[in-house]
Amino acid sequence: MTNLQMSQLHKLSVKDKMKVVQTLWDDIAEEQSIEEFPEAHKKILDERIQKIAAGQAVFKPWSEVRKKFEEKSLSIKKLSTPKDYVSVWASIE
Repeated sequence: MTNLQMSQLHKLSVKDKMKVVQTLWDDIAEEQSIEEFPEAHKKILDERIQKIAAGQAVFKPWSEVRKKFEEKSLSIKKLSTPKDYVSVWASIE
């Protein structure tokens, strides 16, 4: 990307910048394939899919999950994206 292109991006409104970011993110997501995931992650996903298919998966209600967050003195209101919840959940599980 040239400096001219970058300067043009900086001149965009916030709304238009968000459109650019979303378009780029969608493009990245389409290009990324399952082969790019680490084997350990694939194994975990495969195990979970098998448990679901076999009717052995155990799901927790949102109220229970939320309570666990609150017990750790976390404010759910501060978490705004699914990524926020995932990173916090990984740290307390």
